[in-house]
Amino acid sequence: MDLGLNKKILFRCDGNSILGLGHVTRCINIANKFSNSFEWETFFLGSYNQYAKNIIKSAGHEVLDVDLVNYDSENEVLQIINTLEKFNINVLFFDSRTNMLIADFSKICAYNVFITTLDDPNERRILTDLAFYPPVQSVHKMDWSKFKGNKFIDWDYYPLNEKIIQNRRLRNYKTYEKPKTICISMGSIDPFNYTYSVLHELLNMNESFEIEIIIGPNNKFEHTLDQFFLHEKQGIRIIKNESDITKVFENADLGLITCGATAYEAACVGLPTMLFPLNKEHFLSANSLVDAGISLHAWPNFPVLNSGLGERIKCLISDVEKLSKMSQKSLNLIDGMGASRIFHAISISYMEWV
Repeated sequence: MDLGLNKKILFRCDGNSILGLGHVTRCINIANKFSNSFEWETFFLGSYNQYAKNIIKSAGHEVLDVDLVNYDSENEVLQIINTLEKFNINVLFFDSRTNMLIADFSKICAYNVFITTLDDPNERRILTDLAFYPPVQSVHKMDWSKFKGNKFIDWDYYPLNEKIIQNRRLRNYKTYEKPKTICISMGSIDPFNYTYSVLHELLNMNESFEIEIIIGPNNKFEHTLDQFFLHEKQGIRIIKNESDITKVFENADLGLITCGATAYEAACVGLPTMLFPLNKEHFLSANSLVDAGISLHAWPNFPVLNSGLGERIKCLISDVEKLSKMSQKSLNLIDGMGASRIFHAISISYMEWV
């Protein structure tokens, strides 16, 4: 192993029009800490669309673009091992949702590389050296009996862009003030066009507020939304391909957003949120945010998309005391330093490992 000033870390994640960009952006947040240390070279291996490639490269990291999403488990592992050998990788960081078999993954473990994973539901986690998770219910229910590494399960280890810290502020809700600005952010893809559904509910309310809508680079309903906005522009601001959505969150009073990286970003700047799940895993993850008192479920009985969404949104808008408490709890819970903590944990553990 190279113990000089040329250590190398490989991030295994994907970002495209099918999977979105959440895994890529949070890996970039961590990778930036390594590249800024001047002791590490950073590489990204995965299936990326052009937008994902651009943001990885612009952050100063090397892109190794391979369509691993459509590989079977064995061939994905072979590709990873070939990359480890070709670039003499010291640390392998997983943030991937491919269904890798643990028998195949063990072949990577036989290679002399330090392995870490982030928010990983796959059984391979038990063979890694370090594992990082937010404190969601599903993580505590996992079987960790065979895990011999170190795990970090806490709000403190969610990797956000630490520029977000500059946007943190205390929000002073008063009992006679309702939200003036509502932000809708349904992720990079928004596969079910939640944006339109929520916008329809808001426009049917007899309430006075501005609406800011963040539309991601992979939104397949963008054309439909553009046609709608031609007729409904008053009080609506459209934000496309925003590189730092926390600036938008910081100026909003309520967020109607999907549960993912954006939910943690919103919490970090004290934005009360109602969360819209894309799948059962998202819903279970949202439970931890709801239980902590910093968010509410859009559909409490998901996957049942029951009626009454508009009324739930309206009740939340009217409950300024609840909004204030949600904001305060958010600011107390997530401080935005997760990427630094992960960087330090890996750096220290790796040096002990070698």
